Amino acid sequence: ICFSLLVIDYIISPSPDMLEIERIDGEKLSLFENEKIEISVYNKADKKIFVEIQDEIPDFHFDIHKPSIGKYVNPHKKEIFEYEVIPKKRGAFTFGKLHIRYDGYLKLCRKQFKLNLEKEYKVYPNLKDLRKHRLAVYNSLVHKDGRKVMKILGKGTEFESLREYVSGD
Repeated sequence: ICFSLLVIDYIISPSPDMLEIERIDGEKLSLFENEKIEISVYNKADKKIFVEIQDEIPDFHFDIHKPSIGKYVNPHKKEIFEYEVIPKKRGAFTFGKLHIRYDGYLKLCRKQFKLNLEKEYKVYPNLKDLRKHRLAVYNSLVHKDGRKVMKILGKGTEFESLREYVSGD
């Protein structure tokens, strides 16, 4: 009876072509920064499916927080699977195949397949931190030119910043 239920579950479970999977994130990553890798999964089947995805990442060049991610995908809906990597080396790296597993409708079997969604990611020096320091660099350049910020009285709307009328105003 158990074996026949297993066979029935395998037959009625959706085929791999009922899942539409693609990578949806950019191609640029920053060195030593938490970067999200996003994968979109669309369920074409009529029932909710638990999908688990594991990505082939280049060895020794990335730290990964969760090697596999899994969640339920509702019928005729799209779910975004995301995980974080930390690049440890500059250059161009190819992320390989996706390993996908999903449960049968009766949860007695589990189907799995590989999907060739190779994508090249380029790892650049961390430019995100430069935006934080842009104002400090700009202020130091202004002071090197000899210009100084001066407080000008009479400007503003607060009572203490107002001044008396002088001819020429």
